[in-house]
Amino acid sequence: MSAVFADLNQYFDKIYVITLEGYEARQASIKAHFEGLNYEFWPGTDKRDFSDEVLKDTTLYNDQIHRTTKRTSRSMTLGEYCCSVSHRRIFEDMLEQGHERVLIFEDDAIPVLSALPDFNTTMASLAEGWDLILFDYYDHYLEGVGSSVKKALYKLYHHLHIANWQHVPKHLIDNITMREHNEHFYKVGKCSGAHSYAVSAKAAKHYIDMQTPVILQADRIFYYDNEPEKLKKFASKKSFFDRGDVSLISSIQTRNGG
Repeated sequence: MSAVFADLNQYFDKIYVITLEGYEARQASIKAHFEGLNYEFWPGTDKRDFSDEVLKDTTLYNDQIHRTTKRTSRSMTLGEYCCSVSHRRIFEDMLEQGHERVLIFEDDAIPVLSALPDFNTTMASLAEGWDLILFDYYDHYLEGVGSSVKKALYKLYHHLHIANWQHVPKHLIDNITMREHNEHFYKVGKCSGAHSYAVSAKAAKHYIDMQTPVILQADRIFYYDNEPEKLKKFASKKSFFDRGDVSLISSIQTRNGG
């Protein structure tokens, strides 16, 4: 199976897989599905090692900014905070090691083997460069009549201060959909998922600054960014990776005790 990952091994300076102590089923899944990929297990920040007291420390987590950066009526959970820190620590390690582009997985990722032979051709379509690539995601909108209606409705909500939409800047509402870029990629809009993505060194620096202290969930930084034109952000139309069955097992960011 190693040959199918050759392009990934050559393209990226490093590949990280975020995991936790005691998550042997997830680690076994990664080992089985990614045999031949040159990756490193990265020890995530484990909520079991902390208490909710860290969420009261504004040097670590700023709840006020969190509540006014995106449309929310609740604070981040300890699990969400630790998940965000896990990703930020990878960005920091990336820069410390001098890497220019890395691939990041959470430990529930699995490859779509039928898609991987198209990886180099797909990436070649971004000859102008990139800073963020989402290889799999969900809860997104594609351009169309339905999304246009939603966009108009959200702008009305923004104007009337309904359902906290006044917290979402108009430029983010304008860019809420995945917009066409080329035959292989969309420009990133609102979406969820941080289990399979790539970042450049420029993006890593930007997200470290943005998340120190932590203000957003790990995947929310890709959309709720008040400097959207600073980075070249794309989402692959073809899913190169997916979430495996182990994703049903509680993870570092669940709200319950998992």
